[in-house]
Amino acid sequence: MLKDWTLNAEYRQTLNNRVNSLTGDDQARFNLKYGELYQRMLQLDLDPAYEVMAPLYSNTGRPAELQMEALRSYIAMLLQGEASVTSWVEELRADPLLAMACGLQPWSSPSVGSFYGISARLWGGEAPKAGELHSPDIFKKPKDKPKDGEKLVPKDTGAKCEALAKSLMDGAFEPGGDHWLQLLFSALAVGPTAEMGIVDMGKAIVCGDGTAVHTTSSPNGKRVCEHKGTDEKCACPRHYTDPLASWGFDTDTKQFYFGYSAYNLTVRNKDYGLDIPILLSLNKAEQHDSVSLLEAFGKLDLYSPNISLYAFAGDSAHDNMATYKLLASRQTAQAIDINKRRAHGEFNGDGNPVCEGGFEMAYDGSGQKSGRLKFRCPLVMGKCDSCGLWPCTNSRYGKVIHVPATGDIRRYPKIKRESEEFKSIYKDRTSTERVNNRILNDYNLHSLKIRHKGRYAFYLALAGICVHLDARVKAKRKQEEAA
Repeated sequence: MLKDWTLNAEYRQTLNNRVNSLTGDDQARFNLKYGELYQRMLQLDLDPAYEVMAPLYSNTGRPAELQMEALRSYIAMLLQGEASVTSWVEELRADPLLAMACGLQPWSSPSVGSFYGISARLWGGEAPKAGELHSPDIFKKPKDKPKDGEKLVPKDTGAKCEALAKSLMDGAFEPGGDHWLQLLFSALAVGPTAEMGIVDMGKAIVCGDGTAVHTTSSPNGKRVCEHKGTDEKCACPRHYTDPLASWGFDTDTKQFYFGYSAYNLTVRNKDYGLDIPILLSLNKAEQHDSVSLLEAFGKLDLYSPNISLYAFAGDSAHDNMATYKLLASRQTAQAIDINKRRAHGEFNGDGNPVCEGGFEMAYDGSGQKSGRLKFRCPLVMGKCDSCGLWPCTNSRYGKVIHVPATGDIRRYPKIKRESEEFKSIYKDRTSTERVNNRILNDYNLHSLKIRHKGRYAFYLALAGICVHLDARVKAKRKQEEAA
């Protein structure tokens, strides 16, 4: 039973009164050590979390205590750079000023079990079963690395993309195990930040990218058979502390890793210099970004339906026809880099025609009536200094090629690849990389000593909330400076 949920107005009033009553060394220490945390706690309204979490508790039995305070403390833990729940509980009980910032008294701080209880309730997906054994064959490390600069592409990636795109266009996408976490993230992060006007809900330019999340669990498992304690090789079932983890390829370290992959959709606010994630999801390590993007679009439809996308920007991992067709069906422009390995024929990796001399032809406008794009000889247009095949035509105008503007949505998207708008949108794609860096390093997703997909997904959502709190504080300060 969920009872005695402290309302945000009461929390703010109590916190402000207690802060204003501090004197001397306590006031100086609070401002120095917890001043930034205080500003972010004032931006965190947990009232919407009650509606999300209430269905997860029984209507009978003993009421769960201090659930709002525990959730607030969880978020404060990441903001303070702490990666251990046990250490955090000890800090809360040892420092009255920290407990005060979280709406607690040192003697009434939640136990370690209370913290883990919240994360367990909010995860509705598959969870490891106690004593369950698995064959080591399913955790074998892949042998063949992808080529330099490329990502691991499972064989069923194309089929998955086609199926997901169809389900999205048919409105048949179903929520997953992170349903409650997505609701919480939308209620505490995306909604309030949008209300401040920081996110353009009407014409959002969204960027997407994935990142590797390394688990601390061993991919070798623990032997429980008669071969335990020996050097003898065996294929007997073993116990794995994180059986939902899998092998993936980290393009940063260029090494295989055991864990998960995180994917984010981010909006860039240029006025305030902010990178704001509007969706975060945790996936299998081997899942390709093209699949993760389509799943992210489905979740965005479910949990942030008020956001209207103007354009999407992504790297060449998102270069597939299923994505282009979905974006076209939604009238959403795209700025997706073409996969150079998929460039073929008389077109280069940017989708532009190449002349017989091997030079990219120069774009020279489009015909509104004909609906075709015009490309001219690069030598005549001053795009190259010389050409061994010149003259390749009797006309001084040079060779001309006309290409249908609407015939290939991959090569010739809604926003022309040669345009400054396309380049500007694609340039903002790095915002997703900065969000990934903040989540992994600033908020310690890589430092957490946890095992289990549900907990990683929980911390991923909390880290996203922290990024939003930082954005609100920064935007508020800039608004005050401009006033």
